[in-house]
Amino acid sequence: LCLESLRSREEMRRRLDDDAAWDALFETPLSELLERTFDSDLTRGTVLTDGLIGTFAPADDPELRQNRCFLYHVIGGSWDVPVGGMGALSAALTDAARNAGAELITRREVAGIATDGRTAEVSCADGAAYAARHVLAGVAPSVLARLLGETRPGDGMLPEGAQLKLNMLLSRLPRVPGATPEDAFTGTFHVNEGYEQLEQAYREALAGNIPTTPPCEVYCHSLTDPSILSPELRAAGVQTLTLFGLHTPARLFTGAVADRARSVYSGLIRIRHGARRADARQTNHNLVLSEGAHADSVPNLDIDENDVRCSHASTVGPIDEEQRYYLESRGIDPATAERLIVHGFFSDIAARSPFPEVGAWVSDAVQGRLVGRLPAETAGHPDDPDGTGPAPAGAARAGAGRG
Repeated sequence: LCLESLRSREEMRRRLDDDAAWDALFETPLSELLERTFDSDLTRGTVLTDGLIGTFAPADDPELRQNRCFLYHVIGGSWDVPVGGMGALSAALTDAARNAGAELITRREVAGIATDGRTAEVSCADGAAYAARHVLAGVAPSVLARLLGETRPGDGMLPEGAQLKLNMLLSRLPRVPGATPEDAFTGTFHVNEGYEQLEQAYREALAGNIPTTPPCEVYCHSLTDPSILSPELRAAGVQTLTLFGLHTPARLFTGAVADRARSVYSGLIRIRHGARRADARQTNHNLVLSEGAHADSVPNLDIDENDVRCSHASTVGPIDEEQRYYLESRGIDPATAERLIVHGFFSDIAARSPFPEVGAWVSDAVQGRLVGRLPAETAGHPDDPDGTGPAPAGAARAGAGRG
């Protein structure tokens, strides 16, 4: 079924054979169905999350992105997951491919695909090339178009990640008042996901701010499938915990890349017809701190009105040599000058935090990393010798064994 051609809209409506369901899911925003069906703000929000995990949209988005996401999550009934996790599934696929005579090549970046419609050649960044009759590409349509060298209307509107995902390995699960950890985390644990809370978080993120009360949901995979852990970890009582943070689009984050790191930013300002005198700005700045690092920045404008003021800008590059020269001309050594410039680059992120204590902690953490006080995987703090950093007021510290 996955390889069948997509059916037309008309054929899908005939197969559904339910005009009310069709109108509710394919013609009108999901908000209308939720508000008509449920009275509880909490129930509306909980159901809406199935329309948000994987996209960045409000409940009443006229483009129906939330509807498509909702259908993806609820169609076909209950979700099944492989015993042993995705690692077990990948291993099974690997074994099947090798048993069929396939050669598996990894860690080789694909740079382009050339085809005449009958045969194809896949070229890699290291210069290697492979001839093929068929190419199966498990990538987004925009990525495939780039590899093929195609340009199409709307190609600039690249998909944007909208979730922050944290995978944690804990010595114990957090304590929850009124419930055992097993009862609390066997299913999905929802935080700040009321209907109005989700709408407010979306509007704050759309305005370029991290939501004041970030919506998220948490679940514990190892409670339902202990086999994803080794026997030693199971015997020690270790558990996994996965957090999905909603309405945290990539546009909220400014980045600096070093070593062999890579980052991609794609933003879009869309002005619809009739939105006269709209005023919108979009910026993205990236620092590239070493030759092996790479950053892509793609700001886009889609304007269907004349009387508007819109701008977009992006920068990708190394530290400004004029800034470096200015500091060095005042007697500051090159290494310290570079640290000062990078620290100033991140100061705007720290200033925009809704919690002043968080902003101060971020500023200190960046400074600590720059002077080499912080190892790659942990962020220490001068007032916290154990290396976990002080938990700012209003924020919980995530870590092994902490609730």
